[in-house]
This record gives sequence, C-alpha cells and structure tokens, in this order.
Amino acid sequence: MNSDSIKIFKNKQDCCGCTACMTVCPKAAIKMNPDEKGFLYPEIDDAKCVKCGLCVKTCTFQNGYKTPDNFDTPLVYAVKHKKLEERLTSRSGGMFIAAADWILENGGVIYGAGYGDNFYVMHKRADNKKDLFEFKGSKYVQSDMNTIFSQVIDDLKKDRYVLFSGTPCQTSGLYSCLKNVNTEKLYVCDLVCHGTPSPYAWRDYLEFSKKKYKSNVVKTDFRDKSFGWFTHIESLWFENGKKVSSEIYTKLFYMHIMFRPSCGNCKYTNTRRPSDFTIADFWGIGKAVPGFNDNKGVSLVFLNTEKGKKLFETVSDNIEYKPSRLEDCMQHNMKAPSVFSESTDEFWKDYLANGFGYVAKKYGAISFKNEMRLRLKIYLKPLLIKMGLRK
Repeated sequence: MNSDSIKIFKNKQDCCGCTACMTVCPKAAIKMNPDEKGFLYPEIDDAKCVKCGLCVKTCTFQNGYKTPDNFDTPLVYAVKHKKLEERLTSRSGGMFIAAADWILENGGVIYGAGYGDNFYVMHKRADNKKDLFEFKGSKYVQSDMNTIFSQVIDDLKKDRYVLFSGTPCQTSGLYSCLKNVNTEKLYVCDLVCHGTPSPYAWRDYLEFSKKKYKSNVVKTDFRDKSFGWFTHIESLWFENGKKVSSEIYTKLFYMHIMFRPSCGNCKYTNTRRPSDFTIADFWGIGKAVPGFNDNKGVSLVFLNTEKGKKLFETVSDNIEYKPSRLEDCMQHNMKAPSVFSESTDEFWKDYLANGFGYVAKKYGAISFKNEMRLRLKIYLKPLLIKMGLRK
C-alpha cells in the first residue's frame, strides 16, 4: 500500500462491514475480503483508486448518521400476526411478514438475511412469497451484504416498492448510499441487535456437527420455536433423518465472545433508529401488556417515522396490536453496546490454533452440566406445564 493511499478505517472497531464504501466507489476499487474470523472488511485496489475520498465520507459508522425524519419518540406496540402459522415460523410475532406481504402484493421486493451454500448467511432479494420464507427467523451471524445496496438502488430507480431489513448499521449504511435516489417507495426495518458473531464460527460449528453425527446438515434453526418462544434452543436437521437440538452455539453467542469488533463500539444502541420501523422480541411483555402473550411470539415494534406509521396502519387488519410505553420495553442493546467477554482475545487465539470443538469445550458450551440442563428444558419443563405445575 502506498503511503498516500486512502484508509477507510484505522481500527477494526471502526468498521461494521456494511459495504456502503464499496457501493459508492466510482471506480469499483473496493472489495470486501474476510479476515481470519470471517468478518468482511473493505480493501482498496490502489491501481484503481483515484483518492476521491468518497468511501471515507460515506461511512456513517465513523462520521455519524442521520435518521429519516424520525419522531422525537417512537410509537411503541406489541404485535402478533393474526395467522398463527406465520407466527410459528417467524422469530417473534410476525410483524415483518405482515409488512413484507403488503410490499409483495404491490409488486415490490424484499431484502433480508437468507442462506447461500452450506448455510452461509447472506442478504438476498425476494419478489415472491416462497423466497420470502427464507428471511424468517433469527440468524445469529453477520450477514454478507455482497451487492445488495446496488440492487436496492436499481429497484428504486425502477419505481418499485422496496422493504429492506437488517441490523441498524446495515440500514444506516444503506441510507448513506441513497443521496441521489428517490426513496418514496423505500421502507426500512432495523432490528434490535445483540451483536453479530463470526461467520467462520458458524461455518465451523456446522462442520463440527456434520462430523459428530456423520451426516450433512440439511436444515438449521438458530432458535427452534417448537420449544416455545421464550426458550433459546438451536436445532439442526441431518440428511440421515436425525434432528439434534442443543445450546452449543447459543452459549457462545451469549458469552459475547465471538462478536465483530465493531459491535462493542456500536453507534446505534439508542431509540434514534436509522429506519422507518424497528422490530425485536418483546421481552417483558407480561408486565408491559398483561394477557397478550401466549408463548408463541410477540413482536416489539417501534414506529420511527410517519412512513413507518402509515405502513403499520395499512397492514393493521392482519395483526393484533396493543400500544405500550417506551419505558416498559427498553432492552440493554437500546441503551448500550454488548460488553465483550474478558476472554475474547484468548478465545480467538485458541480458536485459530485448535478449532471450534476445542473452544466449545474449553469455554463451557459443551459440558455434561449443560447437556443435563438442556434435557430438563426439552423433556421436564413441557411435562410440568402439561401437569399445571409450571407456567
């Protein structure tokens, strides 16, 4: 790299990997390349770069972000889709699907996190209900944005309705690319994000499971709702017909030990959301809106803009909803970034030297104690509920 080369960021904590810099580069001089953990970072081809600096100016993660004419305080609702099947196959209450269906009915397109080969998590485009289904459910991995921002721009220029969903750093990055684009038909939905784990950790967990059970993985669910909305149990289905449920990946996720470095420096942990509406699981629903929860999923919805409010009103016939108060539903990641484990650096040294199975055992994700606790969740708790001994 030349001494006068453009530097998009100085430290990895300053790059969220949103791809805005790559999208706006007038010379296509920027590519997103993975580091040793699988996180994507922009790299500049000096031979193509004209040093215009647009990539650096476009970075909202470093320069600050603007909200799309947000309300001073978001309107807050608890939401359940009226179709039970839509809720059961969604992560929370199905608000995203209610909005997405309206977009599709009006000839629009949806952008969300889906899967590539070998369950590689990536953003994709859907213009029909079948492809939309893949966007359902949480994916606890950083999604590869590839050329999605450019595709969104193309669809908007074709005067199509667009619904884009992603983490707040992704939605903010999208907005930074749209300065000369008519966004009248664009609806943006962000998520209350806990942090984005390593793509390679997810890849290696699947490979570890494949070897352990001697069969290819054919289906995944980061949070298997068959165990109830409140329970966080992951499930894998194998080619040999076996289904395995565990908390191995889940335990590592909640240890805050394999997040992207920028997650500890998140700029979006507040109610000033870079989106028209925000969705999350409505934890604390029992106290905030008594009688509304049935353990099949409730969406927490923030309406941040007039556009988001109008969309909500448009799809209101397909949802049940109750107003709530902001103070009754504030989650940690709407106040501050997740705090990384003190063992993060050691974890990655161990991981890079010894692989997924080693760190899963060393850091407690695989243990006899955890296995027994999981068995109790799967078998004993449902029995107690059926007997009326536990709610």
